[in-house]
Formats: sequence, C-alpha cells, structure tokens
Amino acid sequence: MGAGGYKDRLTTQLAGGTAPDIMQIDNPWLVDMQRQFNNFANLDALGVDYSDFDKSFVDAFGYVDGVLYALPTGVNGFITLLNTQILREAGVNLRHNWNWEDFISEGRRVNQLNPRQYFLNMDQNELAIIVFKPLIKQITGDQLVRDDFTLGFTRNDLVRALSIIKRFFDEGVSEPASEAFLYRTRFWENPKWINNEIGMAFTGAAALPARKEGFASTAAVMPFPHLNDAKESGLLVRPAQMLTINNRSRAMNESAQFLNFFFNDRDAALILRDHRSVPPTNRAKQLLLDNNLIDPLVIEAVDLILADPGNPENDISGKLRLETVMVDTVEQAVMSGRSLEFVADSMISQFTQIVSELRVLLE
Repeated sequence: MGAGGYKDRLTTQLAGGTAPDIMQIDNPWLVDMQRQFNNFANLDALGVDYSDFDKSFVDAFGYVDGVLYALPTGVNGFITLLNTQILREAGVNLRHNWNWEDFISEGRRVNQLNPRQYFLNMDQNELAIIVFKPLIKQITGDQLVRDDFTLGFTRNDLVRALSIIKRFFDEGVSEPASEAFLYRTRFWENPKWINNEIGMAFTGAAALPARKEGFASTAAVMPFPHLNDAKESGLLVRPAQMLTINNRSRAMNESAQFLNFFFNDRDAALILRDHRSVPPTNRAKQLLLDNNLIDPLVIEAVDLILADPGNPENDISGKLRLETVMVDTVEQAVMSGRSLEFVADSMISQFTQIVSELRVLLE
C-alpha cells in the first residue's frame, strides 16, 4: 500500500479479519489498535530475537499492558544541527551542554556580527512540536495530557515556555517570524537556510544528511538544550515505524522467522541500510558504519538522543488536534501582540474542549 489512507485501510482489515501476516504501523497506533482489535501476536512467545536492541527503547515503545507486540524498524528523535563555520565566525561557544539561557545569549552573537545571518530559523510547526512541547515537559516532567484526561501543565508553565520562545525573536536569535513562518513544515526551503545564512536548526536525526547538504564539511550535532531545573530532558524520541505479527495468521512462526531475519541478519542489514531510519540494533549500526553505508553524524546523533531520552509520550498527547492548537499558540505568542497570559489561557481552553471530546471517543 501507499502511505495515503494507510491507517484507515489497515484498520478496516483488522476489523474484517483480513490483515496481513506482518504489519508495519506507526507507534502511536499500537495501544489503540491492540486494545480495540486484539490482533497483534506476543513476540516473546514467538521467539523473536531482540537481544541486540537498546532495551530501554524497546521497553518504552513495544509493549501494551506488559506484553511485547511490536519492534521498532529504526530510531529517530530530534537533535541540534549546527553549521559550525557560521557559529565559530560569530564567536559562539560550542560547548556541548547548553541550557536555554546559553542558547539565547550565544545565539544573539550571529546576527550582531552579520545582520544577514541568524542563529536559528524555524517555522511555527517545528517550533511547536520540537521546541514548545519539549519545553513544557522539561518544566513539568509530565504528559501534556495525562492518561486520566487531565492537563499536565498550568497557565504559568505555558507562559514560562512561551516566554523563552518569544525571546528567540525579540532578541535577534531567530530570523523574524514574518519571514521564517512563510516556510511552514519546510524550513529547509527557506533561502537563508539554502544560502548558509543560518547557524543551526532542530531536526530529526534521520533527516540530517538532507538538512546538512549545503554545509556537510562543517556540520556537527549537539544535545537538545535544557532548563537548569528541568524535570526531564523532554526530548521526543520515537521509532521510525513498528513491525507487528497478526495473531490470526496461519503463518505466525514463519512470520517470526522473517522478523528475526529482518532485524538480525547481516545481509538484511546491508540491504535495508538506513531506509527505515537508523537501524535499531547495535550490530546493524556498526556494520553500516564499517561499510560506509551510513553517515557517522547520524549515528552520533542517535547515540546522543538515546543517552538522555524524554519520557515516552502517551497516545493522547500526540493527537493532531492538540498539536494544531500548539502551532496556533506559538504563532499567537510570537506575532499577535497579545499577552502571553492571554495566549496561554486560550490554549488551555481549547485543550480542555478537545480533551473532553476525545474522552467521550476513547473511554
């Protein structure tokens, strides 16, 4: 199948008992699909070998109610990508453990040295999902929406996170929103990014080869910035996709054998390379490095991500309707001229309404 409408078609197959022996799913679907259809097989019981995976990664994403139903095809998460030539020319201190105050104070240097250049350019979508959401989690150490459908943040938490983001624009750290926000979900098409007039961006590890294309020789990665009093890293880490086995299949044992080949065989690793993001096993990663089949910077990024991942996001906190509200909230905070308290109140009101509707659907 193609990607368009894939979830709907797979849901129809699960409901009708016609799903394939092996299914590729997106991680946020796992809990809902298993609880609704009870269609995924226990991979431990089938003897699927995942001994070379990062255990904490599998533990965080593969289980539902204590049973292993899915394994990740690859690892992805957000990382700080640097164009070190621009930053060094501006005198930016590239030490490896920035807090958000460092991020802002060092970032101001770029535009102060060269008015055509900026430390950062990000569109409203990326700011909302890659910066705003992790900032809230750093402040609270909680889910955006808890499993009991209560909000995991307060008005003051939102104001604190939004004030940091607003300073990016007020203090010349980021390209003005009136320009940067024109490239919604595609900051890499911004002429300043293409012309190497931007010093850094937050992006997914799997996207690094494409994003650093114009400055590959001077590219570097750094961990995500933190608050000094952060309750967790807030770092959004997730599987690229997940593979599951249909527990109604007449070929469950053969399916398990295929998963063992897919994940653990040397030839399979050389065929797959990084087409499903960075391989989830240590052997496959090393094999690709040894054969120059993967960018070492991508491996470095994944190692940094896995060294301090944020707590896994629950299903409801990743709902698209809520993320859409967060994008609008960032736009309002940066561009509307309204107080951050007003913007925070508006987000809480919209979240409350959406969560109440989701509760009716999901409970």
